[in-house]
Amino acid sequence: MVLDALLNSPARIAIAEFLQLELFSFPFEFDLWVFVHFFIGMLIMFILISYNSEKKLGINRYWLLLILLSAYEIFEWIFFLTDSVFFIQESLFNSFILDIGIGMLGGLVWDKS
Repeated sequence: MVLDALLNSPARIAIAEFLQLELFSFPFEFDLWVFVHFFIGMLIMFILISYNSEKKLGINRYWLLLILLSAYEIFEWIFFLTDSVFFIQESLFNSFILDIGIGMLGGLVWDKS
């Protein structure tokens, strides 16, 4: 009951619709989610650097960022396949390649700053 109220709340719907505002669509669909993925990549890289992940986990932080972003996109697609209302379905290109690429770019920018 609480979950239904949360998922169908006007605020959630308004935010989701706002983030889908298309900036341009040639050659790919770019909406405001691009900025969310970019900043999430920066945030994850900040955490990986702060945690000193390369020494503690023994894996390159760029590979770890790629694994984490890919795992999230796979998790998102599982929700699509089960007809969940948590995520709005995107094209395969936008979901995997563009979202992961933008997140990796955000991580690279944070790492080089």
